[in-house]
Amino acid sequence: MSVMKLEKDEYSADDAASPILKQLDEIATWTKKKLEIFETLLAVIKDEKYIQFSGDFRTYDLQTKGAYAIYQIPIDQRGNQRPLAGKKVRIICIGYNGGSNTAAKIFTAKEI
Repeated sequence: MSVMKLEKDEYSADDAASPILKQLDEIATWTKKKLEIFETLLAVIKDEKYIQFSGDFRTYDLQTKGAYAIYQIPIDQRGNQRPLAGKKVRIICIGYNGGSNTAAKIFTAKEI
């Protein structure tokens, strides 16, 4: 069983990241202001103890930095997402993993 995308997150989670994600969505291009907001998001997800992992953007359908959605993690999930097994989570793309694999992105996730 694979990770299943449930819906676009419409800031429904009652956590510190929700209002920041809303602010990011309100700015269409990567302006200085949007970059400052993104830096704030990175600090919040660190404080909120999001789990960080790398993966292929095609698995999560999240291609750009700051993109996010709600997913159901399979009960039999292994690897670095094991603590989230069986849970509904928000996954956020926070960057590019580097190297020669352009599909590799860095994500964070937390139960909502």
